[in-house]
Amino acid sequence: MERELPIITIEGTDFIVDVDKVKLRERGNEDNEISIFHMKELERGYGFIYDRITKRMSIWSTVDENRVAVTIPELVDLDPAGMSQKYGVPLEVVKTKNDFELMVDQEALGRRLGGELPTIEIMGYHFLVDIANEELRPSGDNFASALRFSEIESCYDDEKEAYIITFNTKNGEYQAIHFEELDAIPDDIVAVSIPFELRLDAIGFFRRYGTEQFQFLKEYNIRMHCKAEEVSWQEFGLPSHIRQPQKAAINLEGKIRAGQRKKGRRL
Repeated sequence: MERELPIITIEGTDFIVDVDKVKLRERGNEDNEISIFHMKELERGYGFIYDRITKRMSIWSTVDENRVAVTIPELVDLDPAGMSQKYGVPLEVVKTKNDFELMVDQEALGRRLGGELPTIEIMGYHFLVDIANEELRPSGDNFASALRFSEIESCYDDEKEAYIITFNTKNGEYQAIHFEELDAIPDDIVAVSIPFELRLDAIGFFRRYGTEQFQFLKEYNIRMHCKAEEVSWQEFGLPSHIRQPQKAAINLEGKIRAGQRKKGRRL
């Protein structure tokens, strides 16, 4: 039987506390959501400006007759049973924690603050995530090349919050390709998705860009290792005249090169 979720009432309107999505959802109008991540973190709770008319978080920081300052408790207080279930922690332990202690991997945070860099695996090659120097640096004995974020900035996909790049599995390096010069993708080239910097290393991102050190950690957490996902050529958006990787009908040597990339978003 599905568990009945707790309710919090804000200015006369009931909101369902959804710890799985980390949101408040208006009861009876659940398309109206308020993200906990968009609220200001307080000592033991969250605060935001609530619009009585729209029943949403206000985009304005001032209060008036229609906009009021609201504070709500932390999720461990609003729904301790839900937090226990989500994080696999006994209820009696949840009651001794705050949201930060439960939602952020404390062991990984300690390792990162101790100076250890996260790593990412890209098609069998391992890299250190070095945000300070804006690169993924080869780790261990593999012979991959460093991957500079400045090289792949045009490959950023805002919707996916990731860089979708073409990667040479033979050389272990980013390989931009000139589609108009090819009729087939070489066998050694694959498309992969690399999370953007904040997802790769939140602490390194904060330090590099001068952001408050623990901001967004509840949302992005700390990951000491991740793996780039291979992207299908269909999802990549391969031009219709290009055949997927197989024996190419023409000699493609020298036709794979960087340059003339579409302009994309950069942090």
